[in-house]
Amino acid sequence: MKNAVEKAPDHLSSSSSLDLEQRLPSTNYQPGLYSWPKCFCSRREISRSWENSPWIRAVWRFANEVADDLEDEEDLLFFLKSEENWVPDRHHLDAILNLFRGETLKKLRDGNNSIPNDKIALLIDGNYSDEGIRLRPFLGGLSAKQLFDELIKKVVLCIEEDFNKVKATEGPETFSLEFSLPFRAWRTMNRSKHDSRIRNTDEEPLRLSRDVTFLRTLANDHSRTALVDVVYSSQISCIITGFDEHRWTAIVLVETWFEDNTLDDPTPDEIIRYETDFNDGMLLDPLVRGKDDSTRTTWLPRCYFIRIMEVRLRQVYLEWKTLQTELSRIIRAIVSR
Repeated sequence: MKNAVEKAPDHLSSSSSLDLEQRLPSTNYQPGLYSWPKCFCSRREISRSWENSPWIRAVWRFANEVADDLEDEEDLLFFLKSEENWVPDRHHLDAILNLFRGETLKKLRDGNNSIPNDKIALLIDGNYSDEGIRLRPFLGGLSAKQLFDELIKKVVLCIEEDFNKVKATEGPETFSLEFSLPFRAWRTMNRSKHDSRIRNTDEEPLRLSRDVTFLRTLANDHSRTALVDVVYSSQISCIITGFDEHRWTAIVLVETWFEDNTLDDPTPDEIIRYETDFNDGMLLDPLVRGKDDSTRTTWLPRCYFIRIMEVRLRQVYLEWKTLQTELSRIIRAIVSR
């Protein structure tokens, strides 16, 4: 995998029925437009001047006096290095402001009381070496403040920082693999739910929901009268970014607010499910919906990204398929009346 951008495939460079003149020399192999840069294949040395300190600490150290006087929105503009009055930037900033609604990294750092204590994240941190995979202790579900405290800890415990060097806020070149998958989820449940997150721009819920129980009347369906049918909007996002194939971070963002949490068996994206599995002796990978063991999953970023996409694409496909199936059933019932 690492050498794919450097030489011809083995079946072309090894002995075959082709004449020597017909074979493609490995030195002439031209990588494609989206080939993996060679610099990400080799392990780089750990920088004592900045790598063991989170980027956000460097920003705070550099702009401590300025950031303390900023308002919530100005704080976001400062950290994202955005132009407030430029329309494309304004659009993206509005999306972020709608999501966080005044909750900033500064409040998170200071432990502001407005930050909720709900469990919102799972963190699996480890290292892969010739001796195998070594993981830090699993902490279970984390609140936003607990996640923040874990992410700003030192990565390498045995290296002392060189404080005589300037803490750079921009390190070496990094790679990024990412996708976002919007979808609609059909749920039949006891009562409909509404997203409690409110957008700044129009005071509407961040995610929309639509009660479609009235479709049963059109289809002359009088069954399940105690339940309601609701269509929820949602999205799954993933990003894997890092310095090379040995130092990287994978993040998957999912929404579960619309799920029925009264069920005995939580959905594969519920935090409590992984806490229960861990108590039973299993540490499953939440990024792939618990389908892989975290101690045996692939630790190569590109392979891992493809595995995550495989699982999440199927999840989104089945959500859309369920929506199509339910609507088709109703349409057939209406037509046959």
